[in-house]
Amino acid sequence: MTDDHIASSTEIPSDALIDKVLSIQHERIVGEMEDANLLLEFALASGESVPDSLITDLVVRPPDKDEKTEAKSQERFQRAYRDLVQCLAPVTAASLRATDDGHGRNVRLWAPGNRSKAMMWSRKLWLWTIALAVVVVATENYDNLLQRFYPLDPDTNDGFVRLHMLAEVLRSIVPFAYGGLGALTTLLRSAHQKLHHRTFDTLRIPEYYNRLLLGLVAGGVVKIIISQVSTGTGIIEISSSALAFIAGYNSDFLFSALERVSTAILPKVGLDSVRRKPAALAGVNLENLITQYEGASPEGKKVIEALIDKLKERL
Repeated sequence: MTDDHIASSTEIPSDALIDKVLSIQHERIVGEMEDANLLLEFALASGESVPDSLITDLVVRPPDKDEKTEAKSQERFQRAYRDLVQCLAPVTAASLRATDDGHGRNVRLWAPGNRSKAMMWSRKLWLWTIALAVVVVATENYDNLLQRFYPLDPDTNDGFVRLHMLAEVLRSIVPFAYGGLGALTTLLRSAHQKLHHRTFDTLRIPEYYNRLLLGLVAGGVVKIIISQVSTGTGIIEISSSALAFIAGYNSDFLFSALERVSTAILPKVGLDSVRRKPAALAGVNLENLITQYEGASPEGKKVIEALIDKLKERL
């Protein structure tokens, strides 16, 4: 390594690099102070109990860009900010902004003025709920009217047969729509609570989409698995539509049903029992086949010999 390289590697950073680092640090400090002031305003407005020491350490003026911040005062502020976040959890500065119309955006399709991200998400749920409700109501009425006024019989012409085929297709969609309505019901209730408590987190929106998709799938799958619900005192007969709605509203209902079915159909068997069972059965079947072989016809003996050969391969 040359002397020039060593000298270049130990050079003091340029003024531009120092200014950039200080600018990033200044933006971070100012952002934390803005978040702290936002949380403190919410705590005071909602009557949350905040220690006076936290208020003293948090109510500070954001430093100017060229002003140096003392390390001790910055450390004291960050500790107070941490304690305030823990005190107000699950409310955060991000959730306060997400539920504040002042930090939202103007959407003319909904109403004049800004709307928060939480309100926008809630109104999307309204649209999906209305759309699925229209699908359910239209399909149910279409099918009922078709069966009542244009029943399918040998004299039905091709045009009405196509209408009945369309009704069958729509009827297969209805369980998925009921499942989606069930999922939207629980999402609407959750959105209402999070709006009221100011705890809506935009990072969880993908999770809500997954919940909606799971409700759609659960509504269509559950009717294949169960048609009645057993309670401690008896069995309750439930329509496929009600089962689809319940499965969409509570996904654990579908998962528990799948667990029961898989346990009943695919019982857990050890390797030892798997090996012993074919050998025991093979011995019994072989003895029966030998007994039958003595009194069988020539053609029957050929069939029994083939079966005996297969059993020998299993042993």
